[in-house]
Amino acid sequence: MENQELLMISGIICGYIAGILTVFSLIPQIITMYRTKDPKGISTLMIVALWIVSALNLIYGVIIISWPLILTNIFTTILWAIIFFLKIYYSKKIQQNQQNDFIIYENV
Repeated sequence: MENQELLMISGIICGYIAGILTVFSLIPQIITMYRTKDPKGISTLMIVALWIVSALNLIYGVIIISWPLILTNIFTTILWAIIFFLKIYYSKKIQQNQQNDFIIYENV
């Protein structure tokens, strides 16, 4: 096996390992937000920025035909979308609960 082939295979393996770790690093955030129903610990701007980064990396991976990039960013784009919608959903729920608490308190 040539050095160039070995380097190429090593790069592909590193890409897949990095992709797997990236995807699995987002799952605890989703689980925590779902369990606690508390989106305050994560910035909406960061979610949107990293969602865009994932989408752009996906496009880039398709252009250069890099399967590690394509697969990683398919999953991360989906996971960032889930995190974004959980953030919006739970933020609205918290806001509604606070308004309801205010109305109840005001009527007492």
